Amino acid sequence: MPRTHIGKKKGNGTATSPDGETQKVAYDFNIYQEQRMIRTQTGTATLPGLIDIKGFVRPACFLGVNGVVLTMDDGEKMPILVINASGRIAHG
Repeated sequence: MPRTHIGKKKGNGTATSPDGETQKVAYDFNIYQEQRMIRTQTGTATLPGLIDIKGFVRPACFLGVNGVVLTMDDGEKMPILVINASGRIAHG
C-alpha cells in the first residue's frame, strides 16, 4: 500500500514513563500515512489510512516500556515505545 510523508518532528522534549519518571530527550521522526485506493461509481478515490512513525529519541530510555509519553517542545504529546538501545521508536 502506498504511503505519503505527512510530517516531521525534531526537537527536545521529555519522555515520561507510566510511573511518572521523566527523561529529557532529543527526538527526530518522520510521519507517514498509508493511502488506500477505493473504487467508486465514478472511478477511484484515495482515503487516508494508518499512520506510521519512523525515528528515534536520544538518549534511549524506558526501553520496551508501554505507556511512555513524549512531550515535544511545542507541547504536543504522543505515546511512544522505545524498541531498541539506539532509541528507535514506534508509535505507542
